Amino acid sequence: MSSREARVGTTRAAAAARAAAKRRRGAPAKRVDTRVKELLHQLQVHQVELEAQNEELRRVQAQLAAALDRYTELYEEAPVGYLTLDARARITQMNRAAATLLGLPANTTLPLAFSRFLPRRAIAEWRAWIDQATRSPINIYFTIQIRPEGADQLLPVHVSLSPDPGGHALRIVLSDLSDSRALEDVARAAALSEHERMSADIHDGLSQDLAGLSLSLRSIETRAATGDLPSAADFAHLNDITTQAIASCRAIVRGLSPVGENEGGLLTALRNLVERANAAGGPPVDLEISGRARIRVPLGTADHLFRIAQEGLTNARKHGQASRIRVALDVQRSSITLQVDDDGVGYGVRPRSDEGSGLRLMRFRAAAIHAHLSCEALPERGTRVRCVCPQDDSVA
Repeated sequence: MSSREARVGTTRAAAAARAAAKRRRGAPAKRVDTRVKELLHQLQVHQVELEAQNEELRRVQAQLAAALDRYTELYEEAPVGYLTLDARARITQMNRAAATLLGLPANTTLPLAFSRFLPRRAIAEWRAWIDQATRSPINIYFTIQIRPEGADQLLPVHVSLSPDPGGHALRIVLSDLSDSRALEDVARAAALSEHERMSADIHDGLSQDLAGLSLSLRSIETRAATGDLPSAADFAHLNDITTQAIASCRAIVRGLSPVGENEGGLLTALRNLVERANAAGGPPVDLEISGRARIRVPLGTADHLFRIAQEGLTNARKHGQASRIRVALDVQRSSITLQVDDDGVGYGVRPRSDEGSGLRLMRFRAAAIHAHLSCEALPERGTRVRCVCPQDDSVA
């Protein structure tokens, strides 16, 4: 081998060695670069997941805040009093209805001993109920009298007493029994009035028809005993009296339940109610029917709705000084809405003696069918009585 060939070989060997060394240095760098990319990708995936989780947390937080607002509103606007007592039977929390029952302003400083609202003779009984509630895992129900702050008269209330799940407090639900007893008196008075009306209808109508039928039959019997047989005119007269008696019976039945048992019963009863009101004189009454759903409530519920419309119409005619009255019924799949509007003096200006009992009776009827009833003054002039009654939209 010549010296030139030796140099060329050496040069090639050196180049090969450098290439091999370069390859050895580049392999780890590529592996490191690939690993970094993998880690970066994983971090990006985790970032997307965290952003999605944060968005879900924000959505849930918004839902919880909205639910808290709703339940707080329900708690504050509930028609019964809610209170929380601590281990020493002191009021630590109460809603507006409870504050009203106790005669306290809504911003009263708490805690406050509940016993201060009890007459002296009831304190021992109250302590016994408290002691039983702290040892019992179930609700305790009883009736007691309280003396609201600044009041001279005692107020009967129904009490539901239950231990807090934590075991360190008691929960109380207070219900004013004075309204319930007043409603019972109103209901009894209404029942007595209806009984008197029925007695008058029977005496003046059906009883007179049957008495006339009996006299006619006795006359025919007497004549037949002497050989004078009844004529066709006699039988026609008997038929007229019988027809009148049947009509009297039907009128009494309609008075008991004007609605009837068919689907159109409520609609027909309302039309008849409006027709009778217009025939009796006074402010004209309009009837508006809307909605395409069927009425699927039981007969008793429909009868309560009719009576609410009847009472609302009576109030508008007697107290409202209205020039026009509107009765409206809107039937939807899930609810029936009944309204009686007038353009009279407005709810706050009317005499409250008779109308107050009528309104309480309407509320009593609405509560019996799980409906919501409101009575409010219209923006410009007049009053609106509105009753929303649910019905099962799953029934065809």
